Amino acid sequence: MKPHDSQNQTFMVLGPWNHGGWGPTTRHLGVLDFGAATGDQYRKTIEASF
Repeated sequence: MKPHDSQNQTFMVLGPWNHGGWGPTTRHLGVLDFGAATGDQYRKTIEASF
């Protein structure tokens, strides 16, 4: 896709989520505690609304 992206809008998002784990209550990955729900910022700043 990148060769056809003249407006530089192709990017990849990686995060501490399993599939569907960006929900409002996800704050843990195994024993790792992120201290807050990881999906809040993702939905506010990254996820495109449909």
